[in-house]
Amino acid sequence: MAQLEKSAATGLSKLRRVWMVRLDRTAAAEAQALETGLVVFDAGVRADLSDHLEFADILEEVAEANPGESLLRQEASARQLHLLLHDIQAGDLAISPLRTSGRLAVGVFRGDTGVDRDGRPGRMVQWLRKDVPRNQLMHDLLYSLGAKQKVCEIARNDAARRIEAVLGGNTDPGPEGAGGLLPDDPDELESLLRQRIMSRMGVVFSGHALADLIGEILKVRGYQVRVSPPGPDGGVDIYAGKGDLGGDSRLIVQVKSGDQTAGHEILQRLEGAMRAAKAQQGLLVSWGGFTRQVAARSEQLWYEVRMWSAADVMDEFVDCYDRLPLHIRDTMPLRKAWIA
Repeated sequence: MAQLEKSAATGLSKLRRVWMVRLDRTAAAEAQALETGLVVFDAGVRADLSDHLEFADILEEVAEANPGESLLRQEASARQLHLLLHDIQAGDLAISPLRTSGRLAVGVFRGDTGVDRDGRPGRMVQWLRKDVPRNQLMHDLLYSLGAKQKVCEIARNDAARRIEAVLGGNTDPGPEGAGGLLPDDPDELESLLRQRIMSRMGVVFSGHALADLIGEILKVRGYQVRVSPPGPDGGVDIYAGKGDLGGDSRLIVQVKSGDQTAGHEILQRLEGAMRAAKAQQGLLVSWGGFTRQVAARSEQLWYEVRMWSAADVMDEFVDCYDRLPLHIRDTMPLRKAWIA
C-alpha cells in the first residue's frame, strides 16, 4: 500500500484537472468513503451504472428514481452523476472538505466505479492525505471549495499544481505569475509591479478575506468597524463609523470579490442598506470592477457612495501597509523599492 501511494504521488505532476467532491453529511458516511475510497453522488438511483456511458442513459435512471421532481432538477442530478462516473479521468485529483475534522482529504481518481452498501453508484478514489489543514491553502482555493455543487471542477489559478505542492508537504505557492526579465523603463516597471501585486492580492484576499482587509484599512483611516460574518449579509459587509461609539459619519460597505462586475442591482442594495441604517455614506468595493451603468453614476454619487475597484484597493493597501495588523502583512508581505 505504501508503495502504491508513493507511485501515485510521484505521478501527480502529470495531472491536468482537480475536482471538488462533497462527501455525505453524516459522520458514518464520511468515514465509510474515506475507508473504502468509494465516493458516491446520491441522485436517488440504487444500481450499478458502470455500463451507462451516455448521459441520456443516466438521466433515464434518475428520472425513474425521482418521478416527482422537475425535469430541470433531474437533469442537474444526472449531469453531476455522469460527471463523477464517466467524465472525470483516472489520475485526476480529488479534494473533499471533511465535516468531522474541518480538514481536507486529497486523493487521485481511479478508473473503476462501484456501489456502496446502500446501492448508490460512485467512483473509486485513492486517498493520499486525509488531514490537510484548511489554512495550508490560500483563500482563493478555499473560496472555490465553498461551491454549492457536490461535484465540480476547481480549475482557476493553477489549482492542480498548487494542491500537488501541498501534497508534497509544501505550503500553497499561489498561482504562477508572469516570469521573465523586468523592463528597464521605470513606467513599464511600475505598471508591471502593480499588476503583480493586484494579481497576488486577488488570490490572497478572495472571498470574505477581502471584507476583512477593507475593514482593517478603514480602521487605519480612523473608523470603528464591525465586519459581518461570512454568509448572507443583507447588502452590508461592513458597518463603520467614527467617534467613541462609531455612531458618527456612518458608513455602510458592500464588498464583492472575484471577477464579476458590480451592477445596478448591487448598488441599489447598498443604497437601501444605507437608508435603513441612516448612514451618511456608502462604499462599494468590487474587485472585478463595475458595469458602465454603475461607473457612470460614480460622479453623481460622489458625496454619498464611493466606489473602489481592484486598483483602488491596492492603492489603499499600499498606503496603509505599515499600519495594518501583522497578520495581514504576513499574508501579503511587501518591500519598498525606489525607482530612479
